[in-house]
Amino acid sequence: MLAFSYLDRVLVMRLLGGAGKPLLLGSLAALLLAYLVRFIAVAYGPLENSLARIGQLARSRSQPWSQWALLFCKVYLPLLLPGV
Repeated sequence: MLAFSYLDRVLVMRLLGGAGKPLLLGSLAALLLAYLVRFIAVAYGPLENSLARIGQLARSRSQPWSQWALLFCKVYLPLLLPGV
């Protein structure tokens, strides 16, 4: 909320000359961004654990693009689905 308060003060002063109400503070965009920041940690944990299960060998192999797609479908996707 402090970031939106600062941005509102700067925007209102520069664009509207100091006259007007806050544009961002209390808006739907601010609410959605706050929820995104709040719940991204909940989604990050399971995905990080799923990626940790994939071995270094699968991550470090250099292969052509078509084989990378096959590697993704055969190795990454089945291991990431429970986390997603």
